[in-house]
Amino acid sequence: MKQGEQAQVEGTVVSVRGGIYQVRPSLRPRLMRLSVSSKTEFISYHRVDKNYLKVGMRAECGGFYNPKDGLTPFYVEASVRPLGPLKTLRAFEVMPDGTWANLTGTIESLSPLMIKDGAGKSWTLPTERLRNVKEIRVADRRALLIGTRFNASGPLAPDGVLQAELITIDLDYSASGTMFGRILSVELRQKVLTIQPRYTRDRITVRLKPGVILLREIKLDPDSLKIGSAVTVWGQRLPGRSELATLALLIGPGRYPSAAGRDDAPIYLSGVLRQLEPDVVLQLPGGERRTVLIPAQLPIARLESVGPVALKPGMEALLVLEPQGNDFSCGTVIVDASPWVGYGG
Repeated sequence: MKQGEQAQVEGTVVSVRGGIYQVRPSLRPRLMRLSVSSKTEFISYHRVDKNYLKVGMRAECGGFYNPKDGLTPFYVEASVRPLGPLKTLRAFEVMPDGTWANLTGTIESLSPLMIKDGAGKSWTLPTERLRNVKEIRVADRRALLIGTRFNASGPLAPDGVLQAELITIDLDYSASGTMFGRILSVELRQKVLTIQPRYTRDRITVRLKPGVILLREIKLDPDSLKIGSAVTVWGQRLPGRSELATLALLIGPGRYPSAAGRDDAPIYLSGVLRQLEPDVVLQLPGGERRTVLIPAQLPIARLESVGPVALKPGMEALLVLEPQGNDFSCGTVIVDASPWVGYGG
């Protein structure tokens, strides 16, 4: 990408130095920097119910599409006044695969739901599959903490720094954020840890919450998977497909934490393996069978509970953190967690 061109990055904050943020992009291992200024617009998304929607609001929605039935939206994002992506009205757009479409416009009616797009065409939308309604709000840069996921866009400076014009802070999944780090010191009486976040030299103070969940990840050989094994699949939905793209597979009922206590960033399915070839098939407790797509290097592990004495200086850990003044509180610690678990999920 060339100097001055518009760029976009989705990732996680790993270091903050004044107005310069070092970030880890979601799809690239190489760190990059972005800068913010008084002109940078910050927004965030907040889950609401359908009653939030009002005639006259700007809105964007997306969902399954076919020429016969039109657009069946899964989500609607709206705001009282145009913010972020809602500042620009666009025409109805069908994605290249032909099964997903997006619509940005103005709400004309609530019953039925009707949205007029940027080209002036009105669309009547069914709402029986609408599961996700979000309000877009003005956000504060103080929410852009280490461990927070975000999306930023703006031009590239000569030194490769992205000069952010718009930053979307993913508070819905990262009001609390997950962070990898090394334990530097442990004070069990005070329930306080000193952590050095990965990729930085910063030191942060973390206070363990009452009832904190302490786990250890134990990596397993793929040959440990057998038909009849009780497993939990951690994966993501594929637009227009019934299969689940698997991120990791855990033996037993254990699972990784959801950063903000929400379970809809990833999907977790627990059940019994009923087939391994040619497709992997998981049978859920209710009898339903789901096909899961297995990548070549699928991480396989199990999680076991440990006591506070398992927390030792020098250990690598994943922590689920919430801001608490200048420090953080922590409700979950997973020692020996693998990097593929990611940030903020």
